[in-house]
Amino acid sequence: MKRPRILRILFHLFGLGTLTTAVVTQILMLEAIRQHGIFIAKEPNITVCIIELAATILGAAYLIYLFATTIRKLAQGHRNPQPSS
Repeated sequence: MKRPRILRILFHLFGLGTLTTAVVTQILMLEAIRQHGIFIAKEPNITVCIIELAATILGAAYLIYLFATTIRKLAQGHRNPQPSS
């Protein structure tokens, strides 16, 4: 039973790390646009492009997972409301 928990923790760590990186990158890009009026990025290294693409796919999968589990929990709570004391 330990292995699925470890995998779940790693999934959350990588997912949250990817989302955090995306937010920081977006802030840096918007700051460059604010300062210079334009943002141009080129990546000639194909390995870096593949890693960035994999990170983007992981981040999207993690967001879909978060949305699905949140909606599922909300729907279950709505169908089975807890009695108030």
